[in-house]
Amino acid sequence: MWFLFKTKLTRRFIIFFSLVSITILIINLVKIVPFEINRWIDGGKLQQYVSKNLGQIETSGEANFKPNIYYFVFDRYPRQDVLEKYFDFQNNSHIDYLRSNGFWVGDESYANYPNTFLSLSSSLNMSYLQFLTDILGDQQADQANVYRQLLQDNQLARFLKSQGYKYVLFGSSWDPLQKQGIADENYNLLADFDEFHLYIYERTLLNAMRGIIEKKQLFTGTERFNKISLNLDYRLHRINRQKNQPQPLFVFGHFLLPHPPYVFSPECDSYTLSTSSQQNYENGYLNEIQCANIVMRSLMSEIQSDSSRPSVIIFQSDEGPFLPLEYFNGDGESVPENFDSYFIHGAILNVAYLPSKEDFSKPIDYEKIGFTPNLSPVNTFRIILNYYFGTNLQLLPDKTYYPVDNKNIYNFKEVMFPSM
Repeated sequence: MWFLFKTKLTRRFIIFFSLVSITILIINLVKIVPFEINRWIDGGKLQQYVSKNLGQIETSGEANFKPNIYYFVFDRYPRQDVLEKYFDFQNNSHIDYLRSNGFWVGDESYANYPNTFLSLSSSLNMSYLQFLTDILGDQQADQANVYRQLLQDNQLARFLKSQGYKYVLFGSSWDPLQKQGIADENYNLLADFDEFHLYIYERTLLNAMRGIIEKKQLFTGTERFNKISLNLDYRLHRINRQKNQPQPLFVFGHFLLPHPPYVFSPECDSYTLSTSSQQNYENGYLNEIQCANIVMRSLMSEIQSDSSRPSVIIFQSDEGPFLPLEYFNGDGESVPENFDSYFIHGAILNVAYLPSKEDFSKPIDYEKIGFTPNLSPVNTFRIILNYYFGTNLQLLPDKTYYPVDNKNIYNFKEVMFPSM
C-alpha cells in the first residue's frame, strides 16, 4: 500500500480494482434481483390466496367450553411398527402407557407431507397444499414465502386468538420456529441465535486471540449444540408454568427429538459435542426416542395435574426418520422411490387426549367424533374445532404427498400405503 501511494500507479490500480468490484457486483445482482422480484410477486399471490381461502372460520355461536390446547411436535419420531420392524426396538410400553391414560393412538397415521415445513404448514392451516403448485410453480425450491405466510402466520393460531386464546410458542433451533410475531409469548434460547455472524466471527483473528489469552474461543457448532442442550429444560420449566392462567392457552412446542444432532442420552442427560459425534447414528436416534418418551410423560403428567382448566394434549411427529441408512441415500433429506423408504419416513406418531365436554375428567369417545386409526394431521384440528367451537369443517381424505425431489418441492406425487 505504501508503494502504491508513493507512485503514479496508484490511480490506475484504484480504477482497475473498482472496475473489477463493480463487475462482480453486477454479475451477482443479475441473478439476485430477478429472484427477489419473483419472490415478491409470488408472495403477493400467496398472500391473496391465504386471505381468501384460509381466513375466517365460522362458528355456530359462542363456545362455552374452551380447554387449553397443547400441540407438541416431536420432529422425526416414528410410528411404533416402524421402530419394531426396522430398528428392532420395542416402544409398546410407551404407547400402551399413553393409551391407558386416555389417549387416542393413530396406529395407521401417516404424515400428509413428510417434510417439516410442508407438514406443519398443512397441519397448522388444516389444509392440503396443492395450491402452492399453482401459485409458486412446480420447479423451484424456495421456501421463504411458505415460512412467512403459512408457518409464521397460520390459520389455527389466528382462529384461537380470535376466540380469546393466548398463543405461546416454544420454538427450536429450526429457523421458521425460532420465534413468531403472531405468538403472544415466545420461549426459546435459540430465538436470537445468529449462526451466520458467529460463523464469520469464529474465523477472525480476534477469536483466535481470545483462545490464546482468555482460553475461550467461540465455534458455531459447539455454541449451537450447547444451547440445544440447555433449551430442553428451559422450555419444559416454562411450559409447566403456563397452565393456571385466566385465559385459555394455545401452546405450540417444536422439539427436535429424535433429530440430529443427537444431544441427549436415554435419560435426557446432555452429551458433550465430542461424545455425541462418536455415536452411531442409529444408537443416537434410539437414545433420543427414549428421551422423547420421558419428555412426553412429564408434559402429560404436569399439564393434567392441578390444572384449573381441562386440556387437550397432542403429541405428533411431522415426518419419520431418514434411518436406517440402508434405506436412504445418505444425504439426509431425500427419500428413494421404494416402499420401505416411503413407509419409514411417512409413518408418524399421532396421539391425542381430548377431555369430554360433558365430564372433563374423562376423555371423549374418540370414534364418535371422527377419530380413525389412519387419521392424519390435516384433520386433527378440524375435529377439535368442530367439537369444542361448533365449527363445521369437513374432514378431508387422509392422503400422503411427497415432493418429486429436493429441487422441485412443490411438484407433489401421492404415495399410497396399504391398510394394516
